[in-house]
Amino acid sequence: MKSKNNGQTPKEKFDAVEPIVVNSGEVRTLGHGNGFVKRVLDWLAKKSVLGDYHNADKDWEIAMDGSGVRSVLSHGAGEGKVALLEHAPGLIRSGIFLETTPLANNNKSHIFAAKANLDGKPYVVGFVVRETNKGKRYYDHTIIVEEEGWADSWSRETDTAGANPPNNPTSVINILKKHLGSDLSANPKSLGDVTDSRISNKILYADEKVNSKENFLRG
Repeated sequence: MKSKNNGQTPKEKFDAVEPIVVNSGEVRTLGHGNGFVKRVLDWLAKKSVLGDYHNADKDWEIAMDGSGVRSVLSHGAGEGKVALLEHAPGLIRSGIFLETTPLANNNKSHIFAAKANLDGKPYVVGFVVRETNKGKRYYDHTIIVEEEGWADSWSRETDTAGANPPNNPTSVINILKKHLGSDLSANPKSLGDVTDSRISNKILYADEKVNSKENFLRG
């Protein structure tokens, strides 16, 4: 389906997006265990990451706040996903809107796609923006998929309830596949030539049903 924005499809706009270059080395200095969330929040505060950012594709203002950081970490966060938090402003600015799913109490969930080059590897980044019934929009969480692992990533989807089947139409992974297709690589190599399409062991991703029963209340 063609977007109203200059007649391009989401896939056409996504193909033109430049990847954000991310290095996870600094994240390793934050340690693990007790106090990790606070250390991440303090790290992001020092880098002035938290704030409001403009998404060009939708002409929206989207907030990146502490609740969004906690949500990202709660969905399963390896070093790559934590490193991406520093670059959330860039993801918000460059993200391509895919679709909206209604939630309870007139809240909404908007799915966007962006690109990242993480530690030298290309990744598809899907992120969720929640919108309250008061019209406020917040960066909520991300999934990242190694481009060479795209073809079979649907089989590795999980959510906290363990009830996210591969054919779930509101799965973030499946929304990405629906709009962007199965071959997202910027390289001409066909996915059919890939012999090992596993998700990188260093990068953990978690997906959830967009229409989950969570009680989404933000100020």
